[in-house]
This record gives sequence, C-alpha cells and structure tokens, in this order.
Amino acid sequence: DDQCEHSPVINQKTRHLARLLIVLDFMIGLLCFAVAVDVYFLLYAPSSPGDQLVRHMLLLPPVAVAQLLALRILWNPARTLMGSATLIYAIKLIGIVLAFLSIVIFTAKLEFVSRIIIMSWALSYFGSIITVRYFLRFWYFRFRVEHRSNFRKVLVIGTGQRAERVSSKIAQREEWG
Repeated sequence: DDQCEHSPVINQKTRHLARLLIVLDFMIGLLCFAVAVDVYFLLYAPSSPGDQLVRHMLLLPPVAVAQLLALRILWNPARTLMGSATLIYAIKLIGIVLAFLSIVIFTAKLEFVSRIIIMSWALSYFGSIITVRYFLRFWYFRFRVEHRSNFRKVLVIGTGQRAERVSSKIAQREEWG
C-alpha cells in the first residue's frame, strides 16, 4: 500500500488534507453542475420555460449519489496531491460519475437532458478539480510554511549509547524539535 512513512505531524496533515479534498470534490461537482445548467439556459435557451430548468436541476440528486459512490471507490488518503495521479484521479472520478449518470438517464428515459449540459459540467468539473488541487498543493505545502520560531533546537551532549539513543529518538519524532 502507499501509506506514508513520515512523522505523525505530516501524516496528520495529509489525512486532514485528504478529508478536505473529499468535501471539496463533492461540493465543486454539485456547483459545476448547477452552473452548467444555469449557463446553458442563459445562453442557449433564454426563452424556454422554467420547467426545463427545474427538470435539469432534478438531476442534482443522481449527480450527488454518483459523486459519493465515485469518491468512495477512489478513496485513498495516501495519494492526495501527487502530480500525474491528480489527472488520473480526476479522469476516473468524472468517468464513474458520467457512467452512473448515463445509466440513470437511459433507464429513466430522460429525453430532455441536454448533452451540452453534461459535457460542460464534465469539462468544468475536471478543470476545477485540477485547479483546486494544484492551488492546495501550493498553499498547503509551500506557502503555509511553519515559522522558524515554532521549532526548537536540541543539543545532545555526549557520545555514549545514551546520547545516541536520545539523538535517534529525537530524529524519529520531527515534531519534538
């Protein structure tokens, strides 16, 4: 498995980020779908009745269920912001959601669903996932660096076994100093 062998502080930070990303991915997907529907009806069908807009918005629950299913399938807290893994993750996530949504649309015989809405949602969702992950990678691991004053310097005096044990224990636990 790809579990990290880092200090508890780094592992805790990684787990926190993984939970944050799950919530962000879910909310961004729903927001992208709602925006895709709204933009479609503003640009392509400004004179169409409001019931079409409402019918398309009724697809939000299947989109939400598909996203939760896909996020559950793809859950791996060890791989959150790695370079090419982000692209593969986004493609898998959107692929699973599109497959589930296609099955729902086909089995329920929903002929009113616009392919333009579905494709604009998929493209905006993909772009949003990539953008958010790279922004978080930059902000969470580079921009938000701990201040030097938060670290302690430890001087171990001696060369005996006791000093070596203390030194190795401190080296194993980065959060001690």
